[in-house]
Formats: sequence, structure tokens, C-alpha cells
Amino acid sequence: MVAAWQAQGRAVHGVSLAWRQADDLAEAGIDRGNVRAFSVFLDAAKAGGIALDRRAVVVVDELGLLGTRQGLELLRLQQARGFRLAMLGDDRQCQAIEAGPIVDLVRRALGEAQVPEILTTVRQRAEREREIAGHWREGRATEALAMKRADGTAELVPGGPGEAVERVGQLVGERLRANAGDAGYTLTVSAPTNADAHRLGLAIREVRRGLGQVGPDQVRVQAADRDGNAYEMALAPGDRVRLFASTPAEERGSIGRNGSILTVLSADAKGLRVRNAGGREGRVAWTTLADATGRARLAYGEAMTTHTAQGSTATEHIHALPGGSKAVTGFAAYASGTRHRRAAWLVLSAGAEQAEVVRRRPLNDVRPVTEADAWANVARNLGRQPRQEGALEFLARVGEVRRGAARALQRGVRSAERREAEGLAPTVLQDRLARGRRGRVVAPMEKRLDDGVRQRAALVERLSRLGSDLARAVRERTARLHPSQRGHKRGGPSNTLRM
Repeated sequence: MVAAWQAQGRAVHGVSLAWRQADDLAEAGIDRGNVRAFSVFLDAAKAGGIALDRRAVVVVDELGLLGTRQGLELLRLQQARGFRLAMLGDDRQCQAIEAGPIVDLVRRALGEAQVPEILTTVRQRAEREREIAGHWREGRATEALAMKRADGTAELVPGGPGEAVERVGQLVGERLRANAGDAGYTLTVSAPTNADAHRLGLAIREVRRGLGQVGPDQVRVQAADRDGNAYEMALAPGDRVRLFASTPAEERGSIGRNGSILTVLSADAKGLRVRNAGGREGRVAWTTLADATGRARLAYGEAMTTHTAQGSTATEHIHALPGGSKAVTGFAAYASGTRHRRAAWLVLSAGAEQAEVVRRRPLNDVRPVTEADAWANVARNLGRQPRQEGALEFLARVGEVRRGAARALQRGVRSAERREAEGLAPTVLQDRLARGRRGRVVAPMEKRLDDGVRQRAALVERLSRLGSDLARAVRERTARLHPSQRGHKRGGPSNTLRM
């Protein structure tokens, strides 16, 4: 499409939310000078730095990462300048950080029939890998995990996050050694957070040093990532580092942008010399990389976050979840699980999954947590696809509630209208209320009185029975006495001799 537009004499521009995804559009034939991050493109266009007219085409990649506010700004610009928009995105991958399901809004605006879809996966070479990718996309995590476990590409590592990080490092070493003879081989690693990526970067760095790909440390600097996580960072020839902002080299021109991965050639107390993916070399001073606190905005580039990795392609990919799957949705699982052409691994901490299983169980549930329980927990987390809702969805629900209330009111008055038509009182509500009051007040009093009467009757019956028993006992004792004793008068001795 780019070639066709250019043949028509159109100027083609490439835009994506982040520089890393935008730079990939150059592979489609768009001139690198026309490739920009979304915010940079908007600012330049509003300032008149980009010539946009009806002959221009703006290609927006990873549309699903844009929020509705950003989409609105783009459409207003398009309406003012008249350029053509070509937008690509997948609403089943990572969702927009800002509010709004923009892909759903496009479908609503244009109609589903006007939004073409690619329904087959072409990145993965093997049919089985394409089938697994389809399961991830549809949220069928149980099926995807079952296939990956059967293939040996999904692992629950015994222990906690530290053991999972160590296992990822070992796996990286295994894959690098197994493909050492393949010049085109690439391996990428993704994780949920920048903190996870840093820990993985340290482990992978040592593995690569053992393979001779990283030299001895030349300098140590105080660094921080985009989230403000601070750490001491050792640098050596062969290290891969990630930038967090557009960075100029001391030589003319930019050496990299936010998300760019550079290879360190040398480092000293004043700065470092690096080479970017295009083969261009340059020297960057520490003062250029410093943030407001004086720390270098730099991280190891051995592992990326899931959002940063979205849009990338590698021969093989490792999706590492050292802290477990609890904070990962099905969208992230799909995005990180489909970066590969040949094979992808999923590595998790068994301890983290087991701990979550225990937390989700009732108190005093002492059943042991099995491996099947842990995998079921992973499937539950990675199968979640919580979709963002916009104002239209909210208004639709409000409308449903309103219509439901109206229907309920109609059903309620229908019986009253029917009774009135039959000459009866419109409602029996008063009778119902009276019966209700009787049930709430009079009935309990009647029950208490009835219980009192019953108790009195039982007491009288017990007293009567006790009197009868006493009279019977007197008669029986009297019957057992001797006749002389029965006739004996009080005070006089008995002269009767009993033989």
C-alpha cells in the first residue's frame, strides 16, 4: 500500500503511540523522516512543521493503544487538513492506557462492514504456533497452555521470583547456544513491569558475558527507569541498553528514541559510545541522559515490558512472569505470546501461583496446592479480557435501565386498570397493608398470649397430677398400718399383745 501511494505521488507519514512502534513503519517503505511518535506528530502538525493536505496519507499503527482523546485530536486534524487516514490495530492486544475503546468506536462510526479484518495469523511459521496464537487471541488460555505444556514451552519454575528470573537466564543461554550458527537469529524477552525487566536484564547480561558477548565492566553509573526505579548500573562493551527519550549523540543527529535498544561499544566517566539498530555509531554524554535528579535515564535492553514489545517480531521470544500471572490479562498474554516466528516460551514462578491459589481459598482450607491448581490459576488470569468501556456503553446501559423501569411501571398499573374496568377498587393495596400490619403486630401478640395460656394450663395440670399422686401415697401408707395402729389414740400405750 505504501508503494502504491508513493507511486501516486502522495506523501506517506507513519505514526504510532511510541517511537519504538513508529520506527518499525520504516520497514514498510515509509521514509524515516516521516516516521514519528503520536504526540510528536500532532505537535509538529499543529505548528506547521509537517505539510499535510489532501494528497497526504497518515498511517497509524497499533491503533488500539490510542485513547479516545488522542483519537479525537487526530480526527480534528484530519478534518482540517483533509489527509487520508489508514489505521491498523488489534483490540485483543494491550489496551489503551488512556480511556476509551477506540477500535470499537471506529466500528460504530464506520460500520463493521467497512472495517476490514485479517483473520489469519502470518507471523508464526508453524501451523501449531498459529493455532496457539488463535487461542491466546480469543481468550482460550486453557487450550493455549495445554498445547504449550505438551510442547515443553510453558514452565512453572519451583520457587519464587528469583528462581524464575534465574531460569529465564538459563533458557536464554540455551537458545543462544542452540542457534549460534544462525546469523539471522533473534531472541527477545518481555515481562510485565520495568522492575521485572531490570532483574531479567541483570541475569541475561551475566549469561551473555559467559558466552563472550559482554566484556568486563568499564564504569558504574546511578540510573533510573521511566517509573523512577533507581539502581546502580554497570556497563561494559557488548551491553544492550534501552533509552527512555529521544537522545542526540555528540556527533550530529539523534542516535535513538524512547524505547530504542543500543549496543554499548565503550563507556567511561564522561559518557558512552553506542551503536543503534541501523548501524550508526555515536557518543552520548552522561549529562545528556541525566534526569532531574542527576541519574541516567537508562536501562538494560535485554528485556522489554509487554507494552514496549508490542509490534516487535523475533525468531524466538520468552514471556517471563517472575511475579506470577495475577497482574497479567489475556490481552497482554496475547501480545507477548505472539512476538515470535518460530517458538515462544512462557516462564512463571510456581511459588507466586501457589500463593495466589491459597489467598483465593476460604480460611482454614488446608488442602495442598497441586501443580494442576497452579496451572488452573494461570489459565484463569491469562484468559481474562476486561474490555474498556466508553461513554456510549455507559449511556446504552442507562437506556436499558430506563426502559426496564418503564416496562415495570406499565406492568404494575395494568392490573389496577383492569380492576377499575371491572368495577372493582383499583387496588387492594390497603387490604394488603392491613394484613401486613396484622401479621407484623397482632399475630406476634396472639402468639404470646396463646403461649401464656398453654403454659398456665400445663402448670395447672402438673399441680393436679401432683395432688392426685400425694393422695394416693397417703392411702397406700394407711393401708399398710396394723389395725391396732390405725385405732391407736394419741398419748396412750397399747395393751394389745401381738402373738
